[in-house]
Amino acid sequence: MLRDSPVDRVSRFADSVSASKAAQLLWLIPVVYLAQNLAMPFNHSSEEALMADILRSIRAGELPFRDFIDIYGPLNWIVPGVAYTAAGGKWIAVRAAMIAVQTAVAVASYQLLRRLSSRFHAWIAAAMIVAVFGMAWFLHYAPYAFMQIYPMTLGIIGCLLFRTRSNAVRRSVGVGILVGLALLTKLSAGAFLLAGSLFVCFYLLPPISPIHYREQPSPVAAIQWRIFWVRTLGLVVFGVVFTLFILPHFELGYLLHLSLPLLLLLWCAGLEERKALLRWTSESHLEQLHYRLRHTALVVSACLLTVAGVLLLLWPLGMLGPMFEGLSVVLRHVDYHTPFDAPIFGKPQYRFSQAHWQQLPWLASGLLAVVLLLERSRWSGASRAADSTIHTTTDTTTHTVRRFRLLALFAIAVVAHHVIYPTADLGHLLQSFVPWILLLGLCLHRLEAPMAGASLYVFRAAVGLAVVLWIGAIAELPLDWERYRWRVDDDAGLSQQARYLKLRSEHPHLYDYGDFSSPEFQSGLIETARFLKEHAREGDRVWVLTPYWSLYFFADQPPYGGRYSWLVYSMTLGRLSREGFEVITRNEAGTSLVDPPPRFIVDGPEWASAALRGEFPEIDPWLRTVYRPVLRSGSMTIYARPQAAGAPPAPAR
Repeated sequence: MLRDSPVDRVSRFADSVSASKAAQLLWLIPVVYLAQNLAMPFNHSSEEALMADILRSIRAGELPFRDFIDIYGPLNWIVPGVAYTAAGGKWIAVRAAMIAVQTAVAVASYQLLRRLSSRFHAWIAAAMIVAVFGMAWFLHYAPYAFMQIYPMTLGIIGCLLFRTRSNAVRRSVGVGILVGLALLTKLSAGAFLLAGSLFVCFYLLPPISPIHYREQPSPVAAIQWRIFWVRTLGLVVFGVVFTLFILPHFELGYLLHLSLPLLLLLWCAGLEERKALLRWTSESHLEQLHYRLRHTALVVSACLLTVAGVLLLLWPLGMLGPMFEGLSVVLRHVDYHTPFDAPIFGKPQYRFSQAHWQQLPWLASGLLAVVLLLERSRWSGASRAADSTIHTTTDTTTHTVRRFRLLALFAIAVVAHHVIYPTADLGHLLQSFVPWILLLGLCLHRLEAPMAGASLYVFRAAVGLAVVLWIGAIAELPLDWERYRWRVDDDAGLSQQARYLKLRSEHPHLYDYGDFSSPEFQSGLIETARFLKEHAREGDRVWVLTPYWSLYFFADQPPYGGRYSWLVYSMTLGRLSREGFEVITRNEAGTSLVDPPPRFIVDGPEWASAALRGEFPEIDPWLRTVYRPVLRSGSMTIYARPQAAGAPPAPAR
């Protein structure tokens, strides 16, 4: 019996793999691309180090709010906490969990857009989402709450866009549940998702049951006029209140830049109201109003029940009281708003923010306006050419549903986009990135609807080329497979940073993050952490005056401030005053930062420690009279208080 040759076996295997299975294999490319973030260096000046300390506390049995101050919702720590604990305290497991979330978001976005458009535009959108997630940037591989909001956002979009007569109630309940979970993960993002969902339910839901149209022009009933003006006034009030809420946190020019899509949304909703006023009978108008009110109430009720249910589960754990008390005090005293002042050019992430991201809402809004104008001209022409029965045809019903999906997706993207009001940085800008990309893909699909033959191929080729160039401008590909040998964990942190220096010198264009990634700065950071790890004994307190909190992580030291370490970190950024700290902590025993004084004080560049020096004027006299420098490396200096020295005198304030 003759055996098949290897070539024959490979050929048979290739024949057995269908086109769909081959397409599924393409998902290995984004998975490998996203996996490079497993090897990125631990970020030294962001909340990633603070999050590492929080997850260490959770692994030790402590809980947010009950045992330490936190600003995120309690649900934010479930996924990273389980990953970190299950992996035995390895930070790489947290990054792997975030990459799993990113992959799920990309796949879900593809599937969602595939149902709304074509496979081509679904792949385009998924590729753009993966390219952004794969940027070598700590915001994408640290357990930030905005990353874990994405699945809930996609779930809300799916529930709203794929409603039918049979599942409308279940979909509204699903939206409410997902919004409630989002609120308990990140309050600001959940609040805007709730506002967007309620806007869609009350102003944009298409008629599920048959609508009776007026066959001949006739005077509009008085009740319809009243409903029209009340709902139109509601749109105006929504826009005014929304704008006044975020106005204090924006430079006026940028607020106008941001709000034009909101004005377009309000205008589209107003046109829908006018169209209903002129075409529907009084009975249909009242029926649709009741329908929308009913489903708006379902969303609100499901949201409140979800929040209440989760809070009841937290109550036996002792988290509920401290959470309400802590957040109510912290949010009053911590200035976590950073208004967007003026465009910033120079660093790659800011160039991306200015040149690409800020134009995405305008691009999607412009495409939406073009699509709506083209469809309006087509349908108005058809209406003039036919009689009134066109309003009851299947084609018109399909057109109404498609129009609703377009406007509903636009509404979610516009309202969710304003989540950047607390801190208008790229991390917050990207929180509404996925809805905008989905809308972009859907608009492009609708633009190509009347195209066929060569024109369709030319259009898709142009879109594909533009996306490839865009991805090429922001994608960061690994040029050295040595990066995949890195392991970001508690034991190899310092050696990993040293390897980072070597690779940065070989590929500087990949790691151009300003002074923070200069060899001098990184070398000083490493030497400082090594010294503290070798000389700081148990019970010694180490106070880092700068935001470089990875020093605690690499030196294996507890962050200064104990359960209030997040507040101390906020003070290093100038977002919390000393008086605010004392009010929040109520001067509890053991929470004082200067009594007893720390054993070691780590100082850095003057600008980096300016915030704490301003709040604690006793620091400078201490460093001159009592403490002595024991290590200077780069821009970092370690001061030690001799064991025999008593507590330094605190100057009168």
